[in-house]
Amino acid sequence: MYTTLLFIAAFTVTNAQITPKKLIKEHKKSYKPYNDANQFKPSFATLTASMRMGDFEFNAVFYSKGDSSRYDMELMGTQFYEVNLDTLSWSYNPMTKEFEFSRGRGNSMGFIETGMQDDQNNLEFFLADGWEPDRVEPVKLDSIESYKLMLSKDEGTPVELFFDKQNYYLIGVKSSTKHVYYLNYKEIDSYLLPSIFIDKDNESGEMILAIEKYDFHTPIDDSLFVMSEEVRKAYSEFLKPENNSFNKVQQLYDSGKALVSDGNPNEGIKKFNEALKLNSKDVVVLNARGLAFLDIQDYYSAIADFKRAIELSNQPKAEYFNNLGLTKYYLGDNKGALKDYDQALKIDSTNSTIYANLGLLQIRNEKYEDAELNYNKALELDSTSAMSVYYRAFVRSQQGKYNGADADYKIAHDMGVEGAAFDNYWGVAKYQLEDYDSALILFEKAYQQDSSDVQYLINQADTHKQFENGYTKVVDIYSSLIEKDTISSKYYAERALAHYELALYKAARRDIDKAIALYNENALYYDYRAYIKEYSGDYTGAIEDFTLSLNLEQDPNIYYRRGLAKMNISNKFDACKDFKKASELGDENGKAALVEHCKL
Repeated sequence: MYTTLLFIAAFTVTNAQITPKKLIKEHKKSYKPYNDANQFKPSFATLTASMRMGDFEFNAVFYSKGDSSRYDMELMGTQFYEVNLDTLSWSYNPMTKEFEFSRGRGNSMGFIETGMQDDQNNLEFFLADGWEPDRVEPVKLDSIESYKLMLSKDEGTPVELFFDKQNYYLIGVKSSTKHVYYLNYKEIDSYLLPSIFIDKDNESGEMILAIEKYDFHTPIDDSLFVMSEEVRKAYSEFLKPENNSFNKVQQLYDSGKALVSDGNPNEGIKKFNEALKLNSKDVVVLNARGLAFLDIQDYYSAIADFKRAIELSNQPKAEYFNNLGLTKYYLGDNKGALKDYDQALKIDSTNSTIYANLGLLQIRNEKYEDAELNYNKALELDSTSAMSVYYRAFVRSQQGKYNGADADYKIAHDMGVEGAAFDNYWGVAKYQLEDYDSALILFEKAYQQDSSDVQYLINQADTHKQFENGYTKVVDIYSSLIEKDTISSKYYAERALAHYELALYKAARRDIDKAIALYNENALYYDYRAYIKEYSGDYTGAIEDFTLSLNLEQDPNIYYRRGLAKMNISNKFDACKDFKKASELGDENGKAALVEHCKL
């Protein structure tokens, strides 16, 4: 059942020796069809396997999801298991009936998640890390004819990468820190995956994993990565000894996390400070303190912690770059945030949060189409993210895709998203779809939740304008707004228009005069007053206001309207000059009036 690699031998070939450059090129070419076919890595995977470790053979099931992994093993009816999270790992040994705890290793089954090797066993990883191709030697791994690529870097021990001579797949990595092999590749769900994995440096002896089945379709229950009551009790006992440095750091870390979760980030930071006094290089604690600093908007302290965590990590986590990018986003450093998000995605392209954060950055830069693509990616990886649905609705609305936005707002609402801003944005989409009844309900609901935002009242007023006899309500709304703010020229102008629509011309004139008295630099206000004067037959007064408007803004329609007013006082010569100007500026009514009233 098992294959082991115990023998590596050089062999002689009669054809020309392949160069490192050609080997790397052929290797990349061999994976290209799979890379092109899979824009995203699987966000979770389950595999069943047989495993041999030292003298023992097991049946095993491995679970990989995000930054977490778990494996369950069975030996002669006895169950073992180990759970690996970012910050803590634990395992159960049924022989001793004890739990063991250690600093978290995160997803230790990375090669499952990537669909090939994990990032740290990847040729691209070594090249990006500064390793230089040195030479190629033909070798045999038992019966497999292979190429061995030697990589060198400074004075370090060379790295050896092994490639199948037939298809150029990477089948082994040997360095000062690892000695692993991947064999028997198969195409599964358009992914190229090994069916045998061998770790020759395993602490318990050579470990051989014969994978029987991959599963990327059955969702993994999050409870597999959560401590049971029995584990919690054992963990509490584990933390008691005060003379154990790890225990004390972990205890302070756990306390700090709990305080932050309870809404006390400042107290949490104090616990993280104590932990870092014991171990200043603990990257998990540094990242947690950075997030707490981010919570209290101490952005520069947060950046310092995230950068320190990255510097101290042999292989920095995508989370650290994502957190650094988010902090720069809050500081308005858009270029810096984009650079960090890109780096995070290079490390982990399965993290939906990074795509969602990148979407926020693109919203700020008004790149709504790009933002929608990133929210699509985020939701493909995590369809349960209500906020990603919400923000996708927003960017769709910004692009005029109101049907799609409305559908997304409905989904987000069903997923539990709520709040005044949410209802208002959904109301805007309904308004654009001319569903005014629904829009009005949503705007009223938004204002009931947050009466400090007058835009929700203004949106109600705009919606009432679409109803028959709705201007009476518009007057009421702007009257209430004027009570809140007696020096807003806009509120008086809007109420003047509503009075005008209700044929209350004296009231309209009072309001527009007040608006102009408060602010005399708005061309529209003079237009509104000119319309009111026209209705009362005061064409000379209307011409004066149109002229004041045009002094502020060159509007072709206002030239046309002033021309009509001049016609009404029999000033045809000046009227034709206005029609001509309107026509030159592209106003179709001006062109028609010029033909009808003026000699060309």
